[in-house]
Amino acid sequence: MKQDKQRRPLRDANGQAERALSRIRWDALSGMPVSNIVARTIMLGTAATLHAAGKQHIGSAADAARALRPSAGDIAFAVFSVGIIGTGLLALASSSAYAAAGAAGWKASLERKPRQPKAFYAVIALSMGLVMAIDWFPFI
Repeated sequence: MKQDKQRRPLRDANGQAERALSRIRWDALSGMPVSNIVARTIMLGTAATLHAAGKQHIGSAADAARALRPSAGDIAFAVFSVGIIGTGLLALASSSAYAAAGAAGWKASLERKPRQPKAFYAVIALSMGLVMAIDWFPFI
């Protein structure tokens, strides 16, 4: 992504704040409804698929994976697992890395190459390892 040389952090360039906040507000007001429509469409599509397969009571993740068998075949469990694990890794790893960067005052972004914000990407890697360890740990 190309950086605009005129733009500086808002704390150093107060005159840019109004325009930046307007852009952020527009992004939130347009993006949130779209993301909610997509999420609801996914939920309705999944519910319709499960209902058509005769699955009206899903009690566990394994039940949901089995319900995908008619559409995903023998790899249904793998497809479901990759989706669930990927979502968890993305959410935990990126949010913890941004939280650590904010607390420590690091300049960090997923737009930067891993060589640049090394600590930021180290937190992502550590978070992913922690999530995988928790996922594989046999809880009762």
